[in-house]
Amino acid sequence: MSDSKRLFIGIELNHIHKENLAETAKRLKMFTTDGSVTPKDNYHITLKFLGETKDNRIPVIEETMQEVARKSHLFLAYMADIGEFRKGSKSTLWMGIKDKEALVEIQSLLDEALEKLFYKRDESSYVPHITMIRNAELVEGLEDMELLNSRLKLPRLPILIDKLVLFESTRIDDELKYINIYETPLAVKRNDGYPQTTIKSI
Repeated sequence: MSDSKRLFIGIELNHIHKENLAETAKRLKMFTTDGSVTPKDNYHITLKFLGETKDNRIPVIEETMQEVARKSHLFLAYMADIGEFRKGSKSTLWMGIKDKEALVEIQSLLDEALEKLFYKRDESSYVPHITMIRNAELVEGLEDMELLNSRLKLPRLPILIDKLVLFESTRIDDELKYINIYETPLAVKRNDGYPQTTIKSI
């Protein structure tokens, strides 16, 4: 039995988001001639990829996530336009996130804290997104993202960002799955301006 797991830290999406994203992916696939659609249950927002990690390191990663979560308040973000990471003639198509500054700040805090655990900082600028289709090739004439988005006219669903999740990336019955193995809530901002990490009943 392996004593390590392939891990990443991210934002978990609820079933309403996943259903909406699956429908969007179907529409998006109509404008591509190739590509692999993300399975519905695997939609998420990645914050930090950790890679293959020994099991005995997981507790200190969880402590680091708690530390970052205490410094970060929950907030609402919104789905935005479709974007792409292009490599040659192929693209990874993704759903962007509007009002992304708070997510960028959380990712930066994680990068800084995890660097102390010998995880390298991400060299490229962080772009919060939800991967929709990998290795996609858009139909001729629709390579422009602005034109593609004008055809799609996507709804801007809200996403409550209220916790950090540690995911294990694994295969079950030969299917790629992202399993929530730990989560920690973001701080709640009280009316008096002081943060608290849980909502207490009155």
